[in-house]
Amino acid sequence: MILPSRREGLLLGSQFLGSASSAVALSVGILLSSAITDSVVMASLVRASGWLATAVFARPLNELTVRRGRATGILAGWILAVVGISSVLTASITGSTATLLIGMVFGGAGSASMLQARFAVAEALPESERAGSLTRFTWAGALGSILGPSVGVAVTTVTPFVPASEFTRSYVIALAMISLGMICVILFAITNRASGRSSILTPSDNSTAANEHLITTTTRARPSIPALGVSLVAVQFVMTGAMTAAPLHLMQTGWGTAEIGLAISFHMAGMYLFAPVFAHLFNRFGAARISVAVGLVLSGLMIMSLFVTSAAADVARLFLIGVAWSGIQIPVTLELTRQASGQDRSALRSQGRVDMSSSIAAGLGIALSGLFLVQVGYAHIQAGYGLLMLVATGYTLFSREKRGSHEE
Repeated sequence: MILPSRREGLLLGSQFLGSASSAVALSVGILLSSAITDSVVMASLVRASGWLATAVFARPLNELTVRRGRATGILAGWILAVVGISSVLTASITGSTATLLIGMVFGGAGSASMLQARFAVAEALPESERAGSLTRFTWAGALGSILGPSVGVAVTTVTPFVPASEFTRSYVIALAMISLGMICVILFAITNRASGRSSILTPSDNSTAANEHLITTTTRARPSIPALGVSLVAVQFVMTGAMTAAPLHLMQTGWGTAEIGLAISFHMAGMYLFAPVFAHLFNRFGAARISVAVGLVLSGLMIMSLFVTSAAADVARLFLIGVAWSGIQIPVTLELTRQASGQDRSALRSQGRVDMSSSIAAGLGIALSGLFLVQVGYAHIQAGYGLLMLVATGYTLFSREKRGSHEE
């Protein structure tokens, strides 16, 4: 078993705490937004604004990373995230819609920063160790997402004497968690500075890792980043849309909140449980082949929703959407890390473009899911998602075949 270094451990700690804070905020954020705006539609748009803000911040934070190093880019995002959570906390007290929106927007910077961190945990390691590192990072986020709301509920339950609303108490917990996470990021930045490296190998580096990267990338062709990005953007749109529409659909069929909560937990398990499997498969088959295989299977299963419409089948598809998200996200992240870990700064900037595009897709998936549900119904939404994945997978496959075999 390979134990994480101090540097990786700090990033894992920040990911756990950041995910826990986000999960606490997410569990009450839509309710707080609805209470302040007095509109479910407006509350959904406010929630979607967080993802769209992630897209807005992804490029400038990525450019800051290119110019000043990964630690600087991550830390800047975390500082803005603390400002965001503080603003939402203030909105929970004052009832200000403007302050709430500002908080959601700055919270998007934190999400963009955590997206960057997944590259940071892997890029300074030998290629043979990156899959394990990214798996640990993914599970740290999963653990935070699972435990965060439970801690939030426990604390708000045992502190009813605090003269504040449940929303305010929840965001106090979220602020405490994200502040502790920022301390981890600050220590990560100090560790990087003390070691005399920024975690991004620049053209002036003469390190063994840089030389190994140059040897590797000159002896094998690389998959097209836009081709892989299309599959990632498509599955992000499908995942966020399904995760938003499914609870509404299941409630319409008579399910209670407890059953819906279990369905979402099942979906989350699919997102994270198989991360080590896909990381291992990347080392053997590469990102393009895995993305195409996962996309084809998912598109077929989603189109089958026109013919199999039971609630059990809907939950099973929700689980498989989570698995497919992991099956594309993990290999594409590892490929983006591999391509950007040497002297190729254009590949490093591609990480920012992919993060921005996938965040836009997530925001649109959330914002449009309610409209689609009302207009065409849940079964047709699922089938539409299947067709979208089929088109995206076809593009990835065509681009790969046109370029020739890019895998080992």
